[in-house]
Amino acid sequence: MNEQLNNNGITDELLAKYFAGEAAPQEAMEVDDWVARGEENARAFHHLFTAFQKVSAASWRKPDADATWQQLKMLLQPVKNTAVVLRKWWMAAAAVITIAVAGVLYLQNRSVELVMNTAVADSGTVKEIKLSDSSVAVLHAGAKLLYPTTFATDSRKVILTGEAYFEVAAAALAPFEVEGNGVNIRVLGTAFNTFATDSTVVAEVYEGKIQLYNNYGNIVATAGQTGVYHKPTHRFYLLPQVNKNSNAYATMRFYFENESLQTICETLSEAYHKTITFRAPELAALKLSGVFEKQSLEYILEVIAATLNIQYTYEGNNEIVFTQK
Repeated sequence: MNEQLNNNGITDELLAKYFAGEAAPQEAMEVDDWVARGEENARAFHHLFTAFQKVSAASWRKPDADATWQQLKMLLQPVKNTAVVLRKWWMAAAAVITIAVAGVLYLQNRSVELVMNTAVADSGTVKEIKLSDSSVAVLHAGAKLLYPTTFATDSRKVILTGEAYFEVAAAALAPFEVEGNGVNIRVLGTAFNTFATDSTVVAEVYEGKIQLYNNYGNIVATAGQTGVYHKPTHRFYLLPQVNKNSNAYATMRFYFENESLQTICETLSEAYHKTITFRAPELAALKLSGVFEKQSLEYILEVIAATLNIQYTYEGNNEIVFTQK
């Protein structure tokens, strides 16, 4: 953030963005952390949010910024003398609620019945879905996602089978939730990859923060951490890192840091849906470092071959083999 924080530890502009669902993941986490730092902060946040909801739930009429300001001001009278009232909150709140009255109440007049869709990524492909809140889900081959045409106003829930990468748009009033494989994953705004094996459910967090939970417990993972649920023991635990290439099938970004040719071949095979191998066993131990972002497979293969002084050939349409020169 570029704004100067006030002595309460948070700005009124940031709170307004948070209530409107326009805060970026890092900004939303900053508000969450501020609320968690003390009972006084939490009490003020709850009071402001309750007031926001009351004003937003009024019968629709042409938005009037001055009237909205006065209405919210009266609702907040009980805490006007405490240290947690923000010095420029009124004008920010008026702008936020003017938008919210029109947007939220328009949705209230629509049918509450959600129309569900099913998306499936066929074998050997990935499938990208843009959801109604501008979040994006990229399904790995074989994955299936059940999602509504339009999310409800107070929640955003999808059901996943298989592996998928999500980039979730922040919306403070409607938490995003992924259900599937025996756990739920709740997020505000973040980017993460999740998949399941026979014994585990794994969620690798690249941005923001998520919570994995079910009836047996829960765990919170932040950017750079991996949350794991172990099915046989019903235990949750954290790993202090992520596999930077787990989401490469979705982002087409590859980060190789002193990686073996064997690992590189496995990663590229999964992302490009080709069988990429090597003939001589001694090639497996060759190491390479490099970053590739949305480049063609041909380009990456050429760089690998030139760097390691080896060569590659195509055998049919879907098999590529590295060999010694």
